[in-house]
Amino acid sequence: MTQWDETSLHDALEKTAAAQGVKAGALMPLLRFALTGQNRGPGVTTILDLVGKDGSLRRIERTLKTV
Repeated sequence: MTQWDETSLHDALEKTAAAQGVKAGALMPLLRFALTGQNRGPGVTTILDLVGKDGSLRRIERTLKTV
């Protein structure tokens, strides 16, 4: 992924969800929790954009290590 902005992130999430055979909405709560530790808040693409690529990937990797 070359761009890290809300539009590109939204498109990437849609493509990932389709490739997994699920709706993108099924991924959003999981990503939001991995990124913020909360089950409510701003849109996931907004969070990803604000936290940035490195921070987002670091938070997701940290969450994956705990499961």
